[in-house]
Amino acid sequence: METRAEKQGGILIEGILHVSFLYLKADDALPFGNWQGMVPFSYLLECPDMPKDVRYQLSNRVEQISVTMTGSDSVEVKAVLDFDVFLRKEVPMQVITEVSLEETDREELARLLNISDNQLSYITNVDSGRGLIKCGSAIVPFVDHFPKNKLYRLMTTKPSDLAA
Repeated sequence: METRAEKQGGILIEGILHVSFLYLKADDALPFGNWQGMVPFSYLLECPDMPKDVRYQLSNRVEQISVTMTGSDSVEVKAVLDFDVFLRKEVPMQVITEVSLEETDREELARLLNISDNQLSYITNVDSGRGLIKCGSAIVPFVDHFPKNKLYRLMTTKPSDLAA
């Protein structure tokens, strides 16, 4: 991949596929030949309504390739290229960094959210990665031990991890 540029309607990807292959010849003295060539490509990765301030990571790979000798000095190259894109848009949000709950606050919170003492234990004095998710009328506790890898660093909203 040589260049990539944001265009209206998506991301324009341009590059050159370098191809090299061995082939058999009828000459017993030199039974093999080598062909090398370059195949330019251009592709618009469609992302309709892509915001201007989006950040992205793009990866590519050759999924399939076929090379056919069509004559003594000509070659036909067919290739399927695969592009994966991960779009990220910064969204301003309010982040609560510290919460102090008194016993009366706990009772009020449980009353406001209509949750049990057991459910309340998932949001009181717990480590990060634990909490409650409200989905429709259901409140579901979760425990998530997400590895602190590259994906975590891309997605985190934790202020102490963002500064590192």
